[in-house]
Amino acid sequence: MGKSMERRNVGEFFLFLIIGFVLGGFLTSLGAESNVRWLQVLNYGYSFGMLDPCVIDLGVMTVTLGLSIRITFGSLVGCVITSVIYRKVMQ
Repeated sequence: MGKSMERRNVGEFFLFLIIGFVLGGFLTSLGAESNVRWLQVLNYGYSFGMLDPCVIDLGVMTVTLGLSIRITFGSLVGCVITSVIYRKVMQ
Protein backbone atom coordinates (compact mmCIF):
# COMPACT_ATOMS: atom_id res chain seq x y z
CA MET A 1 0.00 0.00 0.00
CA GLY A 2 1.45 3.37 -1.03
CA LYS A 3 1.69 6.54 0.99
CA SER A 4 -1.11 8.25 -0.90
CA MET A 5 -3.42 5.31 -0.18
CA GLU A 6 -2.54 5.47 3.54
CA ARG A 7 -3.26 9.23 3.61
CA ARG A 8 -6.55 8.64 1.84
CA ASN A 9 -7.52 5.99 4.39
CA VAL A 10 -6.63 8.30 7.29
CA GLY A 11 -8.64 11.11 5.70
CA GLU A 12 -11.62 8.83 5.14
CA PHE A 13 -11.40 7.57 8.73
CA PHE A 14 -11.42 11.12 10.11
CA LEU A 15 -14.39 11.93 7.87
CA PHE A 16 -16.22 8.93 9.34
CA LEU A 17 -15.30 10.10 12.87
CA ILE A 18 -16.71 13.57 12.17
CA ILE A 19 -19.89 11.96 10.88
CA GLY A 20 -19.93 9.90 14.08
CA PHE A 21 -19.69 13.02 16.23
CA VAL A 22 -22.58 14.59 14.29
CA LEU A 23 -24.70 11.46 14.73
CA GLY A 24 -23.69 11.36 18.39
CA GLY A 25 -24.78 14.97 18.79
CA PHE A 26 -28.15 13.99 17.36
CA LEU A 27 -28.36 11.10 19.85
CA THR A 28 -27.38 13.47 22.65
CA SER A 29 -30.15 15.90 21.72
CA LEU A 30 -32.61 13.00 21.73
CA GLY A 31 -31.42 12.06 25.20
CA ALA A 32 -31.75 15.61 26.50
CA GLU A 33 -35.41 15.86 25.46
CA SER A 34 -36.47 12.33 26.36
CA ASN A 35 -38.10 10.91 29.46
CA VAL A 36 -36.53 7.52 28.74
CA ARG A 37 -33.74 6.90 31.28
CA TRP A 38 -31.31 5.10 28.95
CA LEU A 39 -31.56 7.94 26.40
CA GLN A 40 -30.84 10.52 29.11
CA VAL A 41 -27.56 8.74 29.86
CA LEU A 42 -26.35 9.70 26.37
CA ASN A 43 -26.44 13.35 27.44
CA TYR A 44 -23.78 12.91 30.17
CA GLY A 45 -20.38 14.20 29.23
CA TYR A 46 -17.54 16.58 29.85
CA SER A 47 -16.73 19.99 28.37
CA PHE A 48 -13.28 21.45 28.11
CA GLY A 49 -11.62 24.34 26.37
CA MET A 50 -11.64 28.10 26.78
CA LEU A 51 -14.48 29.41 28.91
CA ASP A 52 -14.05 32.97 27.66
CA PRO A 53 -12.81 33.69 24.13
CA CYS A 54 -9.58 35.62 23.65
CA VAL A 55 -10.26 38.96 21.94
CA ILE A 56 -7.46 40.80 20.16
CA ASP A 57 -8.34 44.36 19.17
CA LEU A 58 -5.96 45.68 16.50
CA GLY A 59 -7.80 48.95 15.95
CA VAL A 60 -8.60 48.20 12.32
CA MET A 61 -9.98 44.75 13.03
CA THR A 62 -10.87 42.58 15.99
CA VAL A 63 -9.91 38.91 16.17
CA THR A 64 -11.74 36.55 18.50
CA LEU A 65 -10.24 33.15 19.28
CA GLY A 66 -11.90 30.38 21.24
CA LEU A 67 -12.41 26.65 21.34
CA SER A 68 -14.74 24.54 23.42
CA ILE A 69 -15.33 20.81 23.03
CA ARG A 70 -18.07 18.72 24.63
CA ILE A 71 -17.62 14.96 24.65
CA THR A 72 -20.75 13.00 25.60
CA PHE A 73 -21.67 9.33 25.74
CA GLY A 74 -23.84 9.95 22.68
CA SER A 75 -20.91 11.26 20.66
CA LEU A 76 -18.80 8.29 21.72
CA VAL A 77 -21.58 5.89 20.67
CA GLY A 78 -21.78 7.68 17.31
CA CYS A 79 -18.02 7.34 16.80
CA VAL A 80 -18.09 3.64 17.66
CA ILE A 81 -20.96 3.04 15.22
CA THR A 82 -19.22 4.87 12.38
CA SER A 83 -15.91 3.11 13.16
CA VAL A 84 -17.64 -0.27 12.81
CA ILE A 85 -19.26 0.88 9.54
CA TYR A 86 -15.87 2.13 8.32
CA ARG A 87 -14.26 -1.26 8.99
CA LYS A 88 -17.10 -3.06 7.16
CA VAL A 89 -16.89 -0.70 4.17
CA MET A 90 -13.10 -0.81 3.87
CA GLN A 91 -12.77 -4.63 3.94
